[in-house]
Amino acid sequence: MTDHQHFVSQAVLRNFSSSNRKKKENHKIFVILHINNQLTIQSNPIVRTFEQNQYFTTNEENYDSWFKEIDAQSPSIIASIIKNGVENLNLQEREKINKFMAFQWLRCVAIRNESISYSKILGEDCINCIKNIHADLFTDIKYLIKKFNNLTLSSVSPKSLNIKHEYVISGSPVLYNVLEPEFYFPISPTNCLRFHSIDSSLSPLDSRFLNELQFINGGGYNGFRVAARHQETLEYLKNTPLKYCEIQNLENSFWKHLFLEMYKTNQEAKKVSG
Repeated sequence: MTDHQHFVSQAVLRNFSSSNRKKKENHKIFVILHINNQLTIQSNPIVRTFEQNQYFTTNEENYDSWFKEIDAQSPSIIASIIKNGVENLNLQEREKINKFMAFQWLRCVAIRNESISYSKILGEDCINCIKNIHADLFTDIKYLIKKFNNLTLSSVSPKSLNIKHEYVISGSPVLYNVLEPEFYFPISPTNCLRFHSIDSSLSPLDSRFLNELQFINGGGYNGFRVAARHQETLEYLKNTPLKYCEIQNLENSFWKHLFLEMYKTNQEAKKVSG
């Protein structure tokens, strides 16, 4: 049994590595974390990023073993996508990336937090009850994999090659549109997977907005908010809030509505604190 278990695959995190060291255990990544109620940027070992002691272990079984096979297969598939694009995936590789995507979505902190909400409804507050509820979600994994299989897979890149616009990644890296089938998952600083319906009229979100969503998702975990290859990327994200005009220029969609609501909430909070 592995004591420290990752809720984001290290195979993906290593693509965001800030170092070129050969040994995997020595790879580092830049992170934004909370120190004394302040957002601080520092370099951190990947083996200690987005992980938790016995995260997957329950009283009934250690479902860490569920991820060993998919995590072992994912590096070669992800490397192939980064090098050759999604267009060249064969049927078997596409099935594997669908499975990997499904497991990555379910294993993240955001879904675990949903389990906490359900446990409160059920009147259960012990940590093992929460873990068991979370584990039960994986029993329907085949349905989720089929959902991804029915969607179009494309790969998107930042519109700008500037380091500040490279993709970041959080402890809950899969972003999804609740109004129509659309999912995003960054697999490297310059490559993000997008699953969407074939008849979708929405243009892909740029990294400016995807990074902001990753930053927000990271707020649900008391540790690292987001991670990136370059410190400058995190400095820009941390110090450059979205402007109203940027949000207004978005296509009318769930994303625009979400960002407008968050902008409104932030402005009202500033009035109260000011």
